[in-house]
Amino acid sequence: MSKAISLRLPDELQEEVEKKARLHHRSFSKQIEKYVTDGLILEDNPDLSLSFVSDIKEAVYEIKAGKGVPYKVGRH
Repeated sequence: MSKAISLRLPDELQEEVEKKARLHHRSFSKQIEKYVTDGLILEDNPDLSLSFVSDIKEAVYEIKAGKGVPYKVGRH
């Protein structure tokens, strides 16, 4: 469930988030949600890179969308 909150950001930061949101076809709120989610994951896993976390998140979305392919160990 979502909950509305008030968030104060410096003008420069707000403008940067708005640019990134438009670039990735997200709403301002969804862009903030992405940054918070990524930040929480990275804070809990400081040894992981942002690109690695992004790849994992993409793989999870692909599995949920039914696009996953089972990995088979060994020769075929």
